Amino acid sequence: MSGSAHAALTPQWISTTGSPDPRSSYSSSKPSTAARSMTTSSKEESLHIDLSELVATVLEMMDEVKTPRRRYHSPLRAEQAGRTRRRILEAAFRLFAERGYAGTTIAAVAAKAGVSPETIYLTLGGKRGLLEGVIEMAVAGEDGPLTKETAWWASVGELPDAGERLEKMVEYSCGILARTRPIHAVIRGAADKEQFAAALGRRLLHDRLTAQTERIRRYLADHLRPGLSVDEAGQRYCALASPELHYVLTVEFGWTADQHRKWLTDLLETELLGRQPARPAGSVASRRQRGGRRTSR
Repeated sequence: MSGSAHAALTPQWISTTGSPDPRSSYSSSKPSTAARSMTTSSKEESLHIDLSELVATVLEMMDEVKTPRRRYHSPLRAEQAGRTRRRILEAAFRLFAERGYAGTTIAAVAAKAGVSPETIYLTLGGKRGLLEGVIEMAVAGEDGPLTKETAWWASVGELPDAGERLEKMVEYSCGILARTRPIHAVIRGAADKEQFAAALGRRLLHDRLTAQTERIRRYLADHLRPGLSVDEAGQRYCALASPELHYVLTVEFGWTADQHRKWLTDLLETELLGRQPARPAGSVASRRQRGGRRTSR
């Protein structure tokens, strides 16, 4: 038989060099270690991919099932929770004003509000949350921030004269100062020992400055006295309408709320608008002028 004929009759899996093919009877019937490793690795990879897809599918189905529950909202429960929160904050307000920050405990607030201490922790997160919640409640007032502020500033924007708009701005600020005065005193008292109270005081100052500057920009920008920028006007307004100065005048000096409001309005009218306010015949300044003339006689 020729070599070419012999090659044609030789199965392809037999090596022509005489070395046995791994599948021949001269080799082991078990696959090699490398082959087993490749097979196992391939199966594990396939299984991992299948499991990943399965987990992703299950999670997606769970999200689809849970979505309607997450959107569930009970107005009654929300109203009840709001009333409970308000009751807690009102109790905390009174106790903070009476005892200060250090002398007020969660247990005392809970007893006064008629709730458990756990409810306070869940609702407001503890004593710090109480103080922050109390000052926010005092700033907002009883009517809530949206309804009261929207109506107030809408009426301010309709006033034709800048002096009238400024007067309304001062009236609004004085209302907040009167409501928040006791809690600002608590924050100042706690700031020496509690870093968070000092940080809270700085944040409240920043918030006041930002809000008051924006209102000046919106309602008075075109009427500021020459050379006074909006930012400078906001700083002057913020300093003169500060809780600290309000405390000195109304508590230490015994001014009435009406006296403080009129003084602040006149001062800001001069500082911001460059106007000299007209004083009625019965004003303090008028009496001082008359007294001065009598003295000079």
